[in-house]
Amino acid sequence: MKSMPHSLASRWILMACGLLMVARLQAADPIKVVSPASFQDKEGEGQSTVLGGGPGTDIRFQQFYRAANFTGSAPNGGYIKEISFRTDGPLGGSSLAAVLTHVEIHLGYAGGFNQISREYAKNEGPGYLLVYSGSLQIPATRSGQYDVSLVLQTPFYYNPQAGNLMLDYVNFGFGALTGPYMDRTDLPSETATLYGGRFSFEGIGVSAGGLITRFSIDAVPEPGSAALFVLGGVILAVVRRRSEP
Repeated sequence: MKSMPHSLASRWILMACGLLMVARLQAADPIKVVSPASFQDKEGEGQSTVLGGGPGTDIRFQQFYRAANFTGSAPNGGYIKEISFRTDGPLGGSSLAAVLTHVEIHLGYAGGFNQISREYAKNEGPGYLLVYSGSLQIPATRSGQYDVSLVLQTPFYYNPQAGNLMLDYVNFGFGALTGPYMDRTDLPSETATLYGGRFSFEGIGVSAGGLITRFSIDAVPEPGSAALFVLGGVILAVVRRRSEP
């Protein structure tokens, strides 16, 4: 029985490793991370209309999220691809469908919660990146659902080992509603918010808590998955070396 040529065997081995890794990545669903994590299945203590601001009213807020909320689900980090805000349980169902014609969202790393400055620019930490610019669809919301969602135009790579996360939201004052009523928590140890007008150099102040937020993350592959390519490369090198005259 003839043996398979070394060159052909090496190609099959490398292809098998590659296909196995691709299949593993495709099979993985995005991870859903709710921050603060303790409110994943619990109603917040209050509500906020900070997303809308009303017609002709510009608004800006920076919300800070503890890295610890992400380490359990995505310890190696990953790409944030979608952000969703939960409507308030008692009042969320009263919001009507509308469109905010121009909002912008940046994501970036943030320092400790005791380092939050009232000056917006001083909170723009490493990796500060524009991830969305455009309209925001506000559906006729249902109470307690993650109805207000944005698929990011530019995914943001976030590694919780490198620091806390900051979300910088700007509504440029175009819209026809006050609201919607979003679910928020006042838990100071998990999240904090700096809020104020878009044209202000400084925010009005830092408040404890913030909007309960869900992030959809494509997690970084486990080391075992990435090692498949390395293994394929090693096998290929060995096969080629043995085939040399």
